[in-house]
Amino acid sequence: MGMKKERLQVLIDTEDRKNPYTDEALAKKLSISRGETTLLRQKLKIPDSRERRKPILCETIRQILESNPGISKRGVTGQLQQMGFSVSRFTIEQLLSNALYSMEEIKSAVSSPNIGTDVESGGKEFISTAFDNLIGQKGSLFPIIEQAKAAILYPPKGLHTLLLGATGVGKSDLAEAMYRFAVDSGRLNIKAPFVVFNCADYADNPQLLLSQLCGHMKGAFTGAERSKEGLIEKADGGILFLDEVHRLPPEGQEILFYLIDKGKFRRMGETESLRQVAVMLIMATTEVQSAALLATFRRRVPMVIELPSLQERPLQERLALIHYFLKHEAQRTGNSLNIDADALKSLLLYDCSSNIGQLSADIQVACARGFLNLITSGSKTLYITVSNLPAHARRGLLKLQHQRDKIEKLRITSCEILPGKENMVYVDELYSVPREIYSYIEEQYGKLSMQGVSQEEINRIIGSELEAKLWKWIKRANDSPEPIVKADLYKVVDKAIVDIVEAMIEKAADILIRPSEQIVVGLSIHLTETLKRIKQNKRIINPHLEKTKYEYAREFAIAREMAECFLGQTGVRLPEEEIGFITLYLTMYCRQDADGRVGILVLSHGHVAAGMAEVANRLLGANHAKAVEMSLDESSETALERTIEIVMQINEGKGVLLLVDMGSLANFGSQITAITGIPIRSVGPVYTMMVIEAVRRALLPDTELDELAEMLGQPYLSAENLSTELLQNDVSFNKSKSAILTICITGKGAAMQLQKEVERQIGRQQGQIEIICMGLADRQTFANEVRKIMKTHSIKAVVGTLDPGLPGVPFITVDQIVKGKIASILQCAPSRRTTVAEVIQEELIFYPNPEWSKPQVIDLLTQSLLSRDLVKPEFATDVVKRELIGVPILSLRVAIPHGEDPRYVNQTSVALAIFPEAIPWGENYRVNVVCLFAAATDGRELVQELGGKLTNDEIVDCLIEARTPAEAKRILVQGENK
Repeated sequence: MGMKKERLQVLIDTEDRKNPYTDEALAKKLSISRGETTLLRQKLKIPDSRERRKPILCETIRQILESNPGISKRGVTGQLQQMGFSVSRFTIEQLLSNALYSMEEIKSAVSSPNIGTDVESGGKEFISTAFDNLIGQKGSLFPIIEQAKAAILYPPKGLHTLLLGATGVGKSDLAEAMYRFAVDSGRLNIKAPFVVFNCADYADNPQLLLSQLCGHMKGAFTGAERSKEGLIEKADGGILFLDEVHRLPPEGQEILFYLIDKGKFRRMGETESLRQVAVMLIMATTEVQSAALLATFRRRVPMVIELPSLQERPLQERLALIHYFLKHEAQRTGNSLNIDADALKSLLLYDCSSNIGQLSADIQVACARGFLNLITSGSKTLYITVSNLPAHARRGLLKLQHQRDKIEKLRITSCEILPGKENMVYVDELYSVPREIYSYIEEQYGKLSMQGVSQEEINRIIGSELEAKLWKWIKRANDSPEPIVKADLYKVVDKAIVDIVEAMIEKAADILIRPSEQIVVGLSIHLTETLKRIKQNKRIINPHLEKTKYEYAREFAIAREMAECFLGQTGVRLPEEEIGFITLYLTMYCRQDADGRVGILVLSHGHVAAGMAEVANRLLGANHAKAVEMSLDESSETALERTIEIVMQINEGKGVLLLVDMGSLANFGSQITAITGIPIRSVGPVYTMMVIEAVRRALLPDTELDELAEMLGQPYLSAENLSTELLQNDVSFNKSKSAILTICITGKGAAMQLQKEVERQIGRQQGQIEIICMGLADRQTFANEVRKIMKTHSIKAVVGTLDPGLPGVPFITVDQIVKGKIASILQCAPSRRTTVAEVIQEELIFYPNPEWSKPQVIDLLTQSLLSRDLVKPEFATDVVKRELIGVPILSLRVAIPHGEDPRYVNQTSVALAIFPEAIPWGENYRVNVVCLFAAATDGRELVQELGGKLTNDEIVDCLIEARTPAEAKRILVQGENK
């Protein structure tokens, strides 16, 4: 291993910085697997190839943009390729869309090695705690702090800096920390001034604002009875922090521009002389640069730092901020402060529009309300519950079901903050799950019963979920660094119950392989709740009872002995259902670590997968489905590399199911398994209900990968090789025979009747087309038979009661056969791949009223396809459903509404709406072109080809300028090989 690490490090050190080695390239050079290479790189804490290239790529892009401000993304990509970068426009669009400001990356790699180690320009090391109080300094704020350090240390006198970020993200705190760092580093004298000025204070009086900033001479304006020094002069030798700098009038920005450029300025009313100052400017704004600041001013600010919003920061950092503010309030009031878990969760999840500033204010409001209760009750502890929070903050609990996985990882519990203490005392850490078992079962029973789920299925679902829930709790308890303290446990349950449980567990000592302290905690709390229910004559429901009795017979027998011990100590006889719960605890502590769940990954071309995954996760209250979206001009290699990274993250030991839409993505499964060794199955084409069902099944701990793939694969043939063969079926023109398949479940009965009717209708063609009966009950047998037929026949159509979903093969329903439509359908069936020129029809290109709303435009396009029988009526509803998931946007000017289910498409087709002036499309978009895709199973490649044209800036420019449908069609088909 050591030799491999050394060789990997040498390869990284000597690689081409413009085109660093991918993990696949490294694997070939090291003669090891791709998966081993990735793990080795991660152990050495070496970023992936994209991150290693990012500094030089961003710096080069900055230089290109500075020398040619109006250049297009396509132009940037072309220049980069000429300079030796192997990059796609997709990569460049990603960087530019992530707010790549003109100088942002230089400073994290301007790359003085001194920046990371806090070294003065002379080489002398120093220690600075200036940024230590910024929560997230080693997390989301780390690159920001590195940029801030670079700005201070950059020779000879630092870099003037512009801080960008919404209200309340901490721009003022960062500016103050930068000043302290400048003093610690010796860049500024310890007595150097730090002058703060908010430009909004005098925004309504520009003359007074400029006077405050620059000072004025006597008589400069009415009321100027004496000369006055301005803030620029007061900050000489130090730092001037200008908050809300966008509120400066243009003449004020020009003054700063000259100050940045020359280090000189004039007081108001001063005409002959210039004043020289040595001042570093740190400016802050909430506005987008181009919208509020003069171009001449922006170009002269060398360092731009953007701070993330609270929503963009990790939840653990938000939790640390909450704890920090709570500690501050405990210190201010001098009282212990106790906040319950629900209040903490609500503060973590609510929409905090004004960021950290609002979070602090809302916590102060909650503490003020709690303090009022403290005074009236005479208590010495300030209690904070959800009811104490402002109304808008309470709404955070509504998001809990969608963020449950993340919250569970943070182990949110009630906590107590003591004034003057650094540490918090956490309570109720190990006690929640055993206490909630009964309420959880009752709640789930109610939900599933309302959905009409059978009793047997309810028991299976709840039993499996309960087992997974308990197993997760036990793993968390075992991983806890905190030892079980009996005194803490006695605060929660009676000591007598703990003693009884310890006596009961002695009877199971021979089978327990885990520390007994945790099972004492779980059973003590659980049996306390059991006693309450028995005394209140409440029913005890155990959905796992039958499985427990038969699958864990040995543990169940020991649990009976434990129940007898409980009876002897308390006089209470436990029902059999409760003995089943005791058995469940025993089985959890008797088994070794088990595999987790099947991972779910949705793959799509364009912006589709993330929306599907989000809907499934939201509906099921989970965060299990992940997504990878492949841009139409992104290479398969790049998409595969991103997919492998996600697969390795989400694999819990049972493999990963890929839900794919089309094309090259369908072949990723076998490649990923070959590289990583992780079991992969691929199923598709994917649609939202498939994702929901996949996640629901995957959350059950007894679900296996193959089982899940087989279940979701109906009616689609998910075997990748077969799919590839079938997609190529249309080019089999040199085969001697053609075939029509008639299908029912068994291959007899209905299939044979259909065979006779098909033979009757095709008449003279009967000698050229063979009619073959087939059954669909056994999918593998069906797939093998189809392969055999394809070796000698070209499959023209499938006729039957069930659609097997053969890609590129028309499916003809029984109803269509009865109506005698088989001949016309066969005549229209494509014998080769449809071209863009054929699918773009002038009568399907529109120039609608620019005042029309989005629903009106979509209705126009869907109805135009429906009126020509290109789609089924269900297609319109399918399009609307997809829009509710998220707005599909191909580029900033092109929207691509579409349906998800190819069964609603009779023939691959496209309808276009063109607007010379952009129209609103969704909440954040304005588009000029709306392209409605209706893709049948054989039309995916055509959609991809047309999508590539619509991401071409030059083509879109011409399309917007076109004034007739004929001209628009000519632009879209221009250059196509016919």
